Amino acid sequence: MATSAIVYSTVKATASWTVNDLNQILIFGDYLYKEIDEQLPENEHGYLLISEIPHRISLFGTTVYLQRSRSLCGIIASVQLSQAATSINEAISQGFLNVTLQPPSS
Repeated sequence: MATSAIVYSTVKATASWTVNDLNQILIFGDYLYKEIDEQLPENEHGYLLISEIPHRISLFGTTVYLQRSRSLCGIIASVQLSQAATSINEAISQGFLNVTLQPPSS
């Protein structure tokens, strides 16, 4: 479904999506999953890995080329953190400490 939504976002801005758009995304996402799953040898785990999603996808009248990059990971809710990691809660808190909100200029 996420891949379908990514492709659809190239056709129509996400801010203007309607219920009908979301229904289309779900329908095409299901279709895309079935198409990919049928081409795979025994898919025992019941889900698709990122590496199993094709680099080129045609949906919604458009063709999109996906580029993969290294995954980023982090710790969300750990009591003990190594010195090399920061929890997402801490990172967000630190990020907002340096934010200065200014009223819009007229």
